Amino acid sequence: MTILEKPWLLILGPAGIAALSMFVVLPCTLAFGLPSVMLIHHLNLGRWSALAVCVIAATATQIACVWLVFWDEYSEVSQFLFTTPFAMGAATVLWWRITRP
Repeated sequence: MTILEKPWLLILGPAGIAALSMFVVLPCTLAFGLPSVMLIHHLNLGRWSALAVCVIAATATQIACVWLVFWDEYSEVSQFLFTTPFAMGAATVLWWRITRP
């Protein structure tokens, strides 16, 4: 099946992929992102220690997301390498938004 055979997939395909992504990413974000923000604010951490907490939380979220998507199979290194830029980008954005004056 190609896009030429079913042109409606051009519109609905990305929405379906986004919905599946949100099904995995939203619970992981709530489970790891919110506690890391609360920990940073509770301990009144400085900029660099807050970055360490964000990176640890993003790595835990990455592992959980890969495990949720591929839970019946063994996770491969390539899956973690593919998702690492997204996890580190999320950690950087979270850290920057929290520690901004």
